[in-house]
Amino acid sequence: MEVKEAILNRKSIRKYLAKPVELEKLERLIELTRRAPTWKNAQCYKIAVVQGESIERIKNGFLEAIDSGLPENPDYPYQEFYPSYTKRRMLELGASYYGHLGVDRKDKEKRKELLLDNFKFFGAPVGVFFLMEKGMGYWPSLDLGILLGTFMIAAREEGLETIAQASLAAFPDVVRSVLGFEANWTVAVGLSLGYADTNAHANTFTSSRVPSSEIVSFHF
Repeated sequence: MEVKEAILNRKSIRKYLAKPVELEKLERLIELTRRAPTWKNAQCYKIAVVQGESIERIKNGFLEAIDSGLPENPDYPYQEFYPSYTKRRMLELGASYYGHLGVDRKDKEKRKELLLDNFKFFGAPVGVFFLMEKGMGYWPSLDLGILLGTFMIAAREEGLETIAQASLAAFPDVVRSVLGFEANWTVAVGLSLGYADTNAHANTFTSSRVPSSEIVSFHF
């Protein structure tokens, strides 16, 4: 697959086949991803790949936390302020996706079901957590974002699809308790990975992007 195709046709996948992902594919994907650019070669991150019993334990931990009314407590709090133009784009995305699924904004039960799908890894057989050392600032965060993007594009070379999810980092203590990594490592973001269910209506949705004229300027 050419890089151009991998980028242009990538989209967030919200329904996966139960088909397991071969270990050799995961290993190739990690080997390719670790060549992602990193400032001064710092590499202040780790990648935790979960499947089988581990992903089930994390999934159940998430759902138990939600059922018990435990508030979300991400290591990196959600952004509170967004400029109005950014808020508009976010609202338009939500309206477009729910409209695509035919879900009315007043249908609380269906919307709750769709929300919980996030914490079930959308049925993907593999979950990936991107960890960052405590105390890191802007540049290591930028590195991790580059790593995440590289992983998502590289996955397509293996015939795999992804969706990056803030929700998978909403209950970091659940992840820590299952994976047992050191307390100085934070859960920055999670990702679902697997083979896309190409027959699922949800996977026919593609989010829009603003025209380049809104975000790019050329200076000569």
